[in-house]
Amino acid sequence: PDKDSKLLDLKNHISKKINNPINTNNKKIISILCIIAMLLCFFGVDRYGLFARAYEPKPATVNGINVNVRTSPVSGSSICKLNTGHELTIVNEANGFDGYVWYNVDFTYETNSKNGWIRSDYVRKSTETTAEVTDQEFEAKLDEQGFSESYKSYLRTLHVTHPNWSFKALHTGIKWEDAIDGQIAITSRNLIPASSVNSWKSLAPGAYDWNNNKWYEYERGWVAASEELIRYYMDPRNFLVDDTRILMFMSLDWTGTETKEGINRILAGTAMGNSGEDFASYFYEAGQTHNISAYHLAARAKQETAGGKSGSVTGQYKNYFNIGATGSDPVAAAVEYAKSKGWDTAKKSILGGAGFVANSYVRVGQNSLYLQKFDVVDGGNGFYWHQYMGNVLAPESESKFLAQAFDNLNTSTIVFTIPVFEEMPENPAILPSSNGNPNNLLESLSVDGYSLTPSFNKFKDSYDVIVSEDTTSVNVSATAVLDSSSVSGTGTVTLNDSSVTTVIITVTPTYGNSRKYALNIAKGNVAPNPPASISYGDINNDGNRNVVDLVMMKKHIVGISTLSGEQFTRGDINHDGVINVVDLVLLKKHIVGLQIIS
Repeated sequence: PDKDSKLLDLKNHISKKINNPINTNNKKIISILCIIAMLLCFFGVDRYGLFARAYEPKPATVNGINVNVRTSPVSGSSICKLNTGHELTIVNEANGFDGYVWYNVDFTYETNSKNGWIRSDYVRKSTETTAEVTDQEFEAKLDEQGFSESYKSYLRTLHVTHPNWSFKALHTGIKWEDAIDGQIAITSRNLIPASSVNSWKSLAPGAYDWNNNKWYEYERGWVAASEELIRYYMDPRNFLVDDTRILMFMSLDWTGTETKEGINRILAGTAMGNSGEDFASYFYEAGQTHNISAYHLAARAKQETAGGKSGSVTGQYKNYFNIGATGSDPVAAAVEYAKSKGWDTAKKSILGGAGFVANSYVRVGQNSLYLQKFDVVDGGNGFYWHQYMGNVLAPESESKFLAQAFDNLNTSTIVFTIPVFEEMPENPAILPSSNGNPNNLLESLSVDGYSLTPSFNKFKDSYDVIVSEDTTSVNVSATAVLDSSSVSGTGTVTLNDSSVTTVIITVTPTYGNSRKYALNIAKGNVAPNPPASISYGDINNDGNRNVVDLVMMKKHIVGISTLSGEQFTRGDINHDGVINVVDLVLLKKHIVGLQIIS
């Protein structure tokens, strides 16, 4: 109505000008301008702010992963990508020619204030997360299921727009941190594509080669996922959203509402859908036979075989669910499994594989995509290890395929079973997004004119140096493994008047935690002619200078115990009347063979 009134005013104004004799010669020009103005309004220029109007700013957050913020709706260039939870302020909105409403938003990105356009279905208005629903029956069901308030706020919002959806709580009985520990206990348990951003990749022992700055591939093209990413994908609250991702909690039992038309929607455009073979009938029969969702079977086969193009289904023997696909050559392993089962046709593979999925997963309680990835139900086999897929992203991507089965997802009647953990944090985990490099190691460390004890090793973080009594300063040099990491604490260091100066060298990577190296610089001189009858450094007098003596000396220095008498004399290696870090360094050097105590 606002637009129509403006056009009417514009039309009347132009009509008056046209009918004015003074402007007779301009009629053609004005008529053309009128048509252009109307076309611009029709195609959306007005919606982008040609005719300014008041708009009340609204707080909101991003509701999606790697969501583009563009310079203009639909086809504008990407300013950046944001993830779930990133705060926005909606300052305007427009109808894009793609059929979606687009929001003009202000936001902060890497400490800079920015403005851009984002599609509305990737935005959650702040008022939506706290919307009060007066449906007492629904509230009673939430209480009955034992959902905490941090879950309820999302479920209430979903109930407003999807009243046919119902939500059941799966109380795992597992503490949240215990669940995380169980998942990360084995590094190869959770994998992601090697092309992912660095903050998605694990730095656990065995996952990352710090020396050569690369991630180990557990399978070709797949590396271990970071704990931060696992936390995000394990937190069910991140996926209680008004889009396809919530389908990772959909029950995978046969419901009787499945149709071949729905299966064909999943397979449309794939090699299976275009083959001319009746794959919809195969999946439908397999689901009905094994009491498992035919939609789940079609979506799983689509994901596992790239829609029917994988080598695991294009040869004589076919494995549409990639059962047994592990090791250095997963495709060959999957084909070998199919051969052992005699699956030499698509129908045999789908019916046989469906039985495996149903009996090994759905029937033992892992009856959702989430639970088939994160084993937090004890089906007689314990927890965490019994997972269908290693790919952390699989439940999310497979959910998109499931959604294709529904003619109208919004009005469909669906049951969602949502895991609930004990002692969960108040707020959902945040999706990591940095692509910086985490390497925080030094390649070299030195003090000009002096040697380090022990010799430099990038994985050791404490070193000792002895300088002469009259030294007032030293020059410390260090380089990082990566040029992109910054190093502080180097250069000329003024020494304390006391015997020891500790210098901290800090390596700060472009992503992740910094690492600190300590240099303990001690002033001291060794007496030129120590008494030959005493074995200095052999504090316990057992004929060896070793770690036992080193520990006794450390305890004396820090005051845990006191050396006296002959033990004190043996510990005072430089014969200056005290036992301190200078003696400690001399003993360390002797033990590692850098300098022998005479």
